[in-house]
Amino acid sequence: MTSIKRIVAINTNLNLQDERLEEISVSSRRSLLDFNAVVINVSELTDYGYCQKEYKSKRLLDSKQTAKLMSDFESIRSQLEIFLNQGKNVYVFVGEDKGCYIDKKNYVDEYEYICPFSFLPQNGLSSLTLIGDTFELVDSKYQLLFDKFRPYMAYKAILKSKKMKPIIKIPGTNSIVGGYLECGPGKIIFLPYVSLLERRGKNLYDLKKDVFEALYDFEDHLNNKLPAVVEIPKWIDDYTIPNEEKEIAALQRKQKELLNIQKDIAKQEEKLAKFKEYKSVLTSTGTDLEIKVKDLLTQIGFQFFPSKKCRCDLIAKYGDKDIVIEVKGLTKSASEENTMQLEKWVIEFNDAEKRIPKSILLVNGFLKLPLEERKENVFPSQMQKLSKGRGQCLMTTTQLLCLFIEITEKPACRESRIAELLKTAGVYNRYSNYSRFIKKVK
Repeated sequence: MTSIKRIVAINTNLNLQDERLEEISVSSRRSLLDFNAVVINVSELTDYGYCQKEYKSKRLLDSKQTAKLMSDFESIRSQLEIFLNQGKNVYVFVGEDKGCYIDKKNYVDEYEYICPFSFLPQNGLSSLTLIGDTFELVDSKYQLLFDKFRPYMAYKAILKSKKMKPIIKIPGTNSIVGGYLECGPGKIIFLPYVSLLERRGKNLYDLKKDVFEALYDFEDHLNNKLPAVVEIPKWIDDYTIPNEEKEIAALQRKQKELLNIQKDIAKQEEKLAKFKEYKSVLTSTGTDLEIKVKDLLTQIGFQFFPSKKCRCDLIAKYGDKDIVIEVKGLTKSASEENTMQLEKWVIEFNDAEKRIPKSILLVNGFLKLPLEERKENVFPSQMQKLSKGRGQCLMTTTQLLCLFIEITEKPACRESRIAELLKTAGVYNRYSNYSRFIKKVK
């Protein structure tokens, strides 16, 4: 009696009650070698724990998360090498590129990018995020799988690899959205994203079951070496029948329209990524926060200069006014220590330049909390008097973002708003209610 074929699925969240399927997380140490096939959803594979930091618009893992990811990926990679050499298949569902940067500053001077395919034993594979649902099968051996998956399938990425053999392409292009790599006697089969939205009156559980059954049947088809669908030779395209040329021309027009839409989508995504960069002043800390603060202030007219003798975070000018800025990202409120540090930078600047600058303490307080949960005062009363007596302006990064938004929308108010800021001694009171400029999505 033939034993039941068993499949292990990593990060799929199907939640099916089926003895043929076992679901595990990427961090599981369950042996993959106990199974006949492996299914992996790469969409959230690098989503390691709570992470507020970003680098180049990607998640930046801390050292602990980095060590965990490296250990998990190495465990999967080493098992898949054995698995594929046994002639077994690995199915990879490809979503958006959700790679991340890892904290390897203990080893090198910069962060290292980890692509979502780094767990595979094959190198040189990458993807480009691009969303669409128009594609065609180019390898008839996969007709069975394609026909069953087609109602649920949409692509979220184009695959790039010199060794990739295409299964599914965007019509009229060489862009691969589904393909396979031969790894010894086994294959890594890449399939477009599967959307499990309710349709045709089926509930979500039934849809998930359909997807699993399609994959299971195809795996059975491959292993039992059932006859493949007969492939139609290429030369048949050299001939046309009535109305075919008209339909070909219509398809080419649609493909051109699609290409233009995809270009527009890419441009729009770039714009949205910039908005996310702006908002990251609400979550960042350290050098990353300094860079983002500098970018916002530069866009509203501040000029920045290096200093050989003053060690403060940022030295700027607005018009003929010298400004020193201390930038802090904190998980709590600011303190008198921050006030004293800023005063030290003022003294250093005056010693070096023989001019007294305006001083600004810019704080991203309670940075791990959503804005509506930051209910405590970022600048406690005991430090407010101290700062006011030294002429320091106390400002949050939330207020800075509001200032940037208002000046960007209404350039005519720039001079009055910045003059008000530079005259402030103590807490900067404008934008204490941020909801006019920063809204919570309902």
